[in-house]
This record gives sequence, structure tokens and C-alpha cells, in this order.
Amino acid sequence: MNQKIKYNHLLELLLGCFSILLIPIHKQAVVVVMLLWLLVSLINFSIDCVKREFHFNKKYIPLLVFPVFYVVHLIGLIYTTNFDYAFFDLEIKLSMLLIPLALWLRSEIYIDKQKQIFRSLIFGSLISFGINLVRATIHYHDTADLGSFFYTGLSPIHPSYMALYISVALLSIIYLGPRKIAFNLKYGKSIGIAMFVVLLGYLFLLSSKAGIITFTITIIVFITAQYVRRVKPLHLIVIILMIGLIPAILINSVPTIKGRFQAMITAIKNPSDASLDSNESSMERIAILKTSTQFALKNLPWGVGTGDIKDEISENYKQLGSITINELYLNPHNQFLQTTISLGILGLLSLLAILISGFRIAIKKKNVLFFSFVLLISLHFLFESMLEQQAGVVFITLFYSLFCIWDGNDLDSKETL
Repeated sequence: MNQKIKYNHLLELLLGCFSILLIPIHKQAVVVVMLLWLLVSLINFSIDCVKREFHFNKKYIPLLVFPVFYVVHLIGLIYTTNFDYAFFDLEIKLSMLLIPLALWLRSEIYIDKQKQIFRSLIFGSLISFGINLVRATIHYHDTADLGSFFYTGLSPIHPSYMALYISVALLSIIYLGPRKIAFNLKYGKSIGIAMFVVLLGYLFLLSSKAGIITFTITIIVFITAQYVRRVKPLHLIVIILMIGLIPAILINSVPTIKGRFQAMITAIKNPSDASLDSNESSMERIAILKTSTQFALKNLPWGVGTGDIKDEISENYKQLGSITINELYLNPHNQFLQTTISLGILGLLSLLAILISGFRIAIKKKNVLFFSFVLLISLHFLFESMLEQQAGVVFITLFYSLFCIWDGNDLDSKETL
């Protein structure tokens, strides 16, 4: 490889890592840098083809699950009426088409760059926390409102998306080992552990019920899979119980977070009281989940079309007697229902194909982190329509695609926290 090609590849890698670093920091900047990254990737691909250095690898065919999902949305245009919203939705999901294909063509650049990728996410998450903490402090100084340090006060995007980023960063620290994250410095392990504690605190301050619940479930599965053959069964049980107790203690210790979870528990215990016009979000969500399930079944087998979901859902709320919710448009807060309402059985099957393929590849490669990642997004899909905003689409598509091109157990580490 000549020097010019080497520098082009380095620039491509740097732009890729910088894109990932920006994901938790600034969602508009991510799009700009990522487009530049994809452009450089395309230029490098054309150069490599001329130099006969490109090799088409058939083992990355599973990357096509996202482009297939995108194509199903194109099919949904056939029977839609709101083309403005349909094209807007296709624009949001365009990275599902571009990112997997770009990483497939450029897989040799990223196949052994796991540590660089995860460091970018971890440091981006830490920088995001620092910036948002400063903003929250300034807001608190002006308003004396402690709510500035919780939920949307600490996140420029929906807290559930930020919680997903932080959860993957936390699992990455454990998986790689804190010393590797901290560049093997003399005090690398202490720095790595400090990073983990800070990000764990950030996750709980975000106060995302979905984020805390999904992370707790995922880390229990992750720890069990990672250490089941390394420690005695009794010790593993104690560790799992401790992991389960820590979130409970933290939730119970912070009134703001405790209040959100108490409201959720009350809503679960009294589902008959749930109303679309409820002032409490958990009650409202239970009503939305119930009505969205009925609406999805009503519109089988094809759904309402790529662009009509917003209008149809709002109209459905109105027909059910909602006074306020139809004016705002609240999606089903469940990706499975969102896709089924929009694209019917074909859409749901294409969504499930992404998850099933991910689990299958993770098990085949014995990659615990990939398995945990797919589990994490699967659980998030139950609580949020994660693929309806670029904040979810870009992150999920990018890391899923990277996991697909990374080989087996290369990340396994015996170092623990």
C-alpha cells in the first residue's frame, strides 16, 4: 500500500471515529461529518478498485437486513397518500441504506478497529455529559430548579436515545477492560473505573425509565454470559443480585427518579385507569399501547402506508374521543407496533429479521457484546419507536453493521472492573 492510500485510509477512519464521538454530543453535526465520511469512503473505494485492492466478501451479506427494511418502506409508497411525510421518513432512514453498504465495501478498514470505535463512543458520552452538566448548572443558576439536572435537562435529545448510547458505552468499558479504554496509562484501570462510575451516574440522572430497565436487564445477561465459566455459580448469583440491587437503591435514593418509577408502578397496577388524555406519562403510555395494538391489528396485512401513519394514528385518537393527544401526535412508543401499523406484516417481519439475524450472528461469533447490543435495542423497541428519529437510526444501524464485520472473540478480555 503506497503512502497516499495509507493517508486516505487514515482520514477515513478518523472521520468514522469522529462521527461516532459526535453522536451523543450534537445530532446535526453528526449528519454533516457522517456524510463527509461516506464521501471519503466512496472515493477511497474507487481508488482501491482501480488499484485492484478491493475484495467482495460474501460473509457480510447479513448487512443487507437494514437495506431490506428500507426497501419495504419504499414498497409502502405504493399505497400511501401523504407523500410529504413518506419522503421525510425515508430521508430519516436513508442511513439504513448507506451505512451498511459503505461498511461492507470498506470492511477491511474497520475489521480490527474495535478499540478505536468504542473509545470514540465512550469519550463522546463523557464529553456530552460534561457539556450538558454545564448547561444544566447554568439553567439551575437562573431558575433554582433541581429538575435541570434530570431527564431532558441533561440531554439535548430524547433521554431514551441518550440512555441507549450510554448503555453501550458502559458495556464497552466492561468488555474491553478499563485499562484498554484509558490507553494503558499507569493509572489506566482507575481512570477506566472512574469513567464507568461517571457514565453510570449519567444514565440514572437521565431518568429514562426505559433506559434504566433495559440496561439493568442487559447487564445481568451480559455478566452471566461473560463470567459463567470463570466464577463459581454461587459467586455469580451474588454478583447478579448485587447488580439488580444497585439500580433499586439508586432509584429509591433520588426523589425525582423515584417519583417517575412510582408513577409507572401505579399505572401498571391500575391499567383500567389509563387514559389517552392522562396527565401522567405512564398512564398515557398504557392507553397508547392498548389503542395502538388494536389499530395495528385493524390495519393488517399491509398497514396504512409509509407516509400515512402520522395522520392515521392522530385520526384514530380523535375517533376514540381524545381531546388533546390527537393535536400533538404521539407515536405508539413501541417500534414493533409503529412498523406494523405503517407497513403491516411485511414491515414487522423485516424488523424481526434485523433482530433475529443479529442474535444468530452474535451467537455464531460468540460475541457477548454484540448479543447484549441486540438485546438492548430489542428491549428499547418495546418502550420507544427508536427508528423514527435519526438519533436512533444512525446509532443502531452503524453499530449493528460494525459488529457484523468484526470477527469472533477478538475483543474478549479477562480484565474486569
